[in-house]
Amino acid sequence: MFDALFGGQAPWFTAPALFGTGFLVLQLGLSQVGGDMDGDGVADSHMDDPGADAKLLSTQTLAAFMVGFGWIGLVCFRAVELSFFVSVLAGVAAGFGVGYMIYQITRSMMKLQSDANLRLSKTVGMEAPVYIMIPPRGGGTGRIMLVHNNGQHELHARQEGDEPIATHATVRIVEADEAGGVVVVEPA
Repeated sequence: MFDALFGGQAPWFTAPALFGTGFLVLQLGLSQVGGDMDGDGVADSHMDDPGADAKLLSTQTLAAFMVGFGWIGLVCFRAVELSFFVSVLAGVAAGFGVGYMIYQITRSMMKLQSDANLRLSKTVGMEAPVYIMIPPRGGGTGRIMLVHNNGQHELHARQEGDEPIATHATVRIVEADEAGGVVVVEPA
């Protein structure tokens, strides 16, 4: 067994395989206890483009490349008994494949994230249905149901008109009061 992993030219495959596997296992273990080994140093990200934080060249994709290169190269070299050069080519192809697969999985998972906070100022101009009737000017607030960034937000809404706006009517947001947490609407 030891000779199969470390004899002849096998260490060219065994070392990256063991290092990449160890790194991914360590990272998985740390993620279970709240640790982070990404090393990109960016703590704040804007969710305008979910998935944008996934990088093609990251510690995860490099470790995945090593895993694919090392194990597939070793199998081709020892088990299938291909030449060293052909085993290197197979390992490189497998490494790129596994690295790209990890990149795509990470990117897809990051797209599932969304920013739960909604900036009211960004809602101006949007349309939404009335959820709870909006009384006329000076009569208090009603509520609208706005779908934004794949999330549903129930917002307090008031209006400047003299007639109430009925439930299920569509309104357009014309102004946002961030401090008060209220949007001003008009019939759409």
